[in-house]
Amino acid sequence: MQLDDCPPVKTYVYIVSRQPLVEVAKCFASLDRDSVIFNGLLNYAMKVYRVGLREFLALISTHGEQDMVYLEGSVMDQLVQKYSPGWIATGEARGKTEGKTKTLIKLLESRFGEVIADIPERVAKATNDQIDAWSVAVLTAKDLDSVFQPKQQN
Repeated sequence: MQLDDCPPVKTYVYIVSRQPLVEVAKCFASLDRDSVIFNGLLNYAMKVYRVGLREFLALISTHGEQDMVYLEGSVMDQLVQKYSPGWIATGEARGKTEGKTKTLIKLLESRFGEVIADIPERVAKATNDQIDAWSVAVLTAKDLDSVFQPKQQN
């Protein structure tokens, strides 16, 4: 059996031997797009070459517009559907935390003047609940240190 007789094997060998990415992309043009092998090799190639899906698809698309249309309609859509809700939720959570952090630092600076260097670092490592509690505490605190003191329960 020749290497050219089995496109999945050739593609895998090219990936493992770190052939130029362009050559690997050419191999993908000869694979059956409906196969599990295609999707597995695609994911594996992206990891090995540390390349994003769009970049890899762009390389494959140079071997025929039809390939790109198929890929966008299958692999790309599957990946977006599977991972985008998590990406959006993660991005929103990070954005909220960053906003709360910046607001708290501004409140501290407005109330007590310039804050010492470790305060922004401490706030950046805090949970959202801690940041919320400190944001409320800044309104009644007598000094900067008392903002970060836990409230005594009666």
